[in-house]
Amino acid sequence: LVDDRCIVELRDGRPESPPKKFRDCLFKVCPVNRYAAQKQYWTEQKRFISGESTFDDDMMNKLRIAAEKEKEQNELEFRKTQGNVIQYGTTVQLLHVKSDKYVTVQKNSPAKCERNAMKVYLDRAGNEGSWFIIEPAYKHYVIGDSVAAGNKISLVPYSVNSQTSGHVKHQLHLSHFLLKDHQTAAEVNCLNECTEWQVFMFLLFNENQPDIVKSGDVVRLFHADQQTFLTLDAIPKTCPPQDVVFLRMTNRPSAADATSSRALWEVQVVQKDAYRGGAAKWREVYRFKHLATDMYLTAIPATSPVKPASNGRRASLLHMK
Repeated sequence: LVDDRCIVELRDGRPESPPKKFRDCLFKVCPVNRYAAQKQYWTEQKRFISGESTFDDDMMNKLRIAAEKEKEQNELEFRKTQGNVIQYGTTVQLLHVKSDKYVTVQKNSPAKCERNAMKVYLDRAGNEGSWFIIEPAYKHYVIGDSVAAGNKISLVPYSVNSQTSGHVKHQLHLSHFLLKDHQTAAEVNCLNECTEWQVFMFLLFNENQPDIVKSGDVVRLFHADQQTFLTLDAIPKTCPPQDVVFLRMTNRPSAADATSSRALWEVQVVQKDAYRGGAAKWREVYRFKHLATDMYLTAIPATSPVKPASNGRRASLLHMK
C-alpha cells in the first residue's frame, strides 16, 4: 500500500520524547522549483500518447529538452541557496525525507474527511501547489525577520492565496476529524483556519552531506573478517517466536551483495535534545534501531559462561529491546 496522505499521529511522541517512527516526521526545506516547462511537456506527452496532440516528434523532443533544462536549473538553484537563512515571507517547498515527495495542496479536490477543506498530499515531482509561504503565527515577528528553530509558523500555500482574499488565509491545517481507517490520526488539509506549526531542527545543511554518516541514515553493519551482516531474525520453530541478533552468512557470490531487510539499521546520533540529529563523529554515542521491528541494538552482560572466541577476540552478547 502506497499512502500519500499527510496526517498527524495524536498523542504519539513529543519533542522531548519523539515517536519511534520519527523518520516519518522529517522534512527538508527546499527552494521553490519551477514547473512551467515540465508541466507543458507532461500535458503534451499524455495527449501525444493518446493521439490527441497536434505536436510532431520534433516538437515533443524540444519540449523534453526544455523540461530537462528546467530540472537542471532547479538543481542549480538548490545548491546555490543551501545554507541561506530562511526569513518570514520566503516561499519554500517541503520535501518529505522518507518518501522523497513534496507536501502539495490540490486546489480542485476536497479533503477526504473535512470536505470544505482542500486536499493535501505527497507528490513525487511537486507542482505549483507545493509552494508554501512561511508566515509568523504570532505578531512577535514580521515579514523579513529570520525564522529560528523553535518558532511557531503558518504555512500558507502560494497558489491558493494569490487568488483569494480574507481575514484568515488558507494554510496547512490540522483537522479536528480523525481518519476513519486510522483512528489515532488526524487529517492534514488546507483551510482558512489558523494552525501553528513549531519548527524543530533535526539536521543543519552542512551536516546533511551524502558522504557523511548522520542521524536517520539506514545502514548495514558488515563484519569484514567473517564477511557477514549483523542481522535480527526469529529463531525458526520456537514458540513463541524469539528474535535474536547474529551474524548471517549469505550464499551470494559476493557477501556485500546481500539485500535482506532484516539487516537494515537506522543510525541515531545521541544528542542533548531528543529530536535533534547530527553528523556522525568518532568517539560519540550512537544508537542503532532495527528498521523492520523498531527495536534497539543492546549489549548486556552474559548470564552464563561464554566460550572464549577461537581467534582470541572478546565474545559479546547482543539482544534487542
